[in-house]
Amino acid sequence: MIRGVFLANAIQLAGLTPQKVQVVWLKQANGGTQLGRDNFPIYAQHLRDDMATIVRRVRETYPNVQIVYLTSRIYTGYSRITLIPEPVIYEGAFSVRWLIQDQIAGGGESGITYNNDPLLLCGLIYGLMEQLLAPMGSRGCAMNSSAMVSTLVIPGARRLLS
Repeated sequence: MIRGVFLANAIQLAGLTPQKVQVVWLKQANGGTQLGRDNFPIYAQHLRDDMATIVRRVRETYPNVQIVYLTSRIYTGYSRITLIPEPVIYEGAFSVRWLIQDQIAGGGESGITYNNDPLLLCGLIYGLMEQLLAPMGSRGCAMNSSAMVSTLVIPGARRLLS
């Protein structure tokens, strides 16, 4: 489940069904990393594989998802919380890159392809998403945030992107 209970409830409260979800914003990080143990590329490879699993589960849970919009985490160098330290967060951007490269290559390390998985895109972290969501108001999206995963499901976003 993709933080299943929260997302399922949020989608239902918005008056939607899983079949109406077409676009997912996925911002993922794995907490509890340690410098030395999780040096590059170990953390980034694990994160890529975890994100590939999430993308597959998104397709299973929300069968009409066409796009998964991937973003990496923001800079945490000044944070007092050491759950996910720098440079590990910076290196997580490679996970996004590699996952998209795997899809372009027809599978690669993660096995993500165009055949059975939604289109993977990436880009700006917050600014673009805020602009896309502003006209929709709070009813138009479901958001799940935790130290482990932040997922934003935007129903009907195709009209916003065209």
